[in-house]
Amino acid sequence: MNAEKLKNAIYTYKDQMYRLAYSIMKNKPEAEDALQDVFIKCWENRGKIKIDESLKAYLMQSTRNKCLDMIKKQSRKRETEAIEDYEYEYQNEQNIDQVEQLRIVKELINKLPEKNKTILELREKEDMSFEEIAEITRYSVENIRTILSRTRKMLKSDLMRIVNFERIASNNLN
Repeated sequence: MNAEKLKNAIYTYKDQMYRLAYSIMKNKPEAEDALQDVFIKCWENRGKIKIDESLKAYLMQSTRNKCLDMIKKQSRKRETEAIEDYEYEYQNEQNIDQVEQLRIVKELINKLPEKNKTILELREKEDMSFEEIAEITRYSVENIRTILSRTRKMLKSDLMRIVNFERIASNNLN
């Protein structure tokens, strides 16, 4: 691959690659480390890289794979800093229900299988098209639609079950 083409692609997609890395790693320094490793590996192997498809998809897939490799080497259990920050800011009585529901949703998302979580985050956070997600994940567009639909239904069902359980428990205490 041409060095200039690679530099331009990395410059163009670095922000999206970072957001993907951060959405997986949930930690700024680790997301930055993952990106740095991807950039170095791409640069070192630029002469060997043969891309028949989208360079963006290649870079995003490389980022995703690097993050998953890093996660495998670490403990699977992590608290997300975003939840803690959000809860700390909004601990007043009027916002506790919303904060609690947001915390529950984030916990449910974190417990999803990695492919479901990645597809959901690429679609919802990165606002990517089904075709772009298909290029990155190597799943068919139809498979992505099915996974996304089932993931949303599962999250909605789990959230309703938890919220209803908490309401019943709260009513029994009063």
